[in-house]
Amino acid sequence: RESTKFRGLNYRLGRTPGDDKMNRTMAIFGILLILVLGVAAHAEKPLKKPILSNPEIRACHISGGDSHVISISAKEDEFVFCKYGDLAMVDASSVFALSQSQTPSLAIAAYKKATSTNMNACYDFGGQVISGSDLEEQIFLFCSFTDSSAIELSTLSNGQTLPANSDFNRSLGL
Repeated sequence: RESTKFRGLNYRLGRTPGDDKMNRTMAIFGILLILVLGVAAHAEKPLKKPILSNPEIRACHISGGDSHVISISAKEDEFVFCKYGDLAMVDASSVFALSQSQTPSLAIAAYKKATSTNMNACYDFGGQVISGSDLEEQIFLFCSFTDSSAIELSTLSNGQTLPANSDFNRSLGL
């Protein structure tokens, strides 16, 4: 209970007994609102895009492709592949090497020689078939070469004549 003296002081200042309780409630509400807005602001910040920090991914995007992380079962590692259109994929290191005017990788060289459909193209060009999956668990088959380059198997097997490879052909200047 409030003392008579304190009640009189509050009365003279124009305060009612519920004002202090209301002020505390508003202060707590204000603090909670600030905390919630602060957390929400941090949650909405987009992650820094890897395109700015990885030259292979940057080369992929500049050449018109989209970067995809593929986990290769046989190598127990993850690699970045550059995807063109719906089908064509090649390792991002090969794309980067081309952007730097370096000697084309074995994967790119094999593709440039694959002018028509050849289901044995991977073996004909000295590669081996390996499997991998993306972050969504989609399975892909790749033709891997001794220089650590790789190309999606149907991209190589169908060659330059397949319309689905047209974006890849354009990036290679074919």
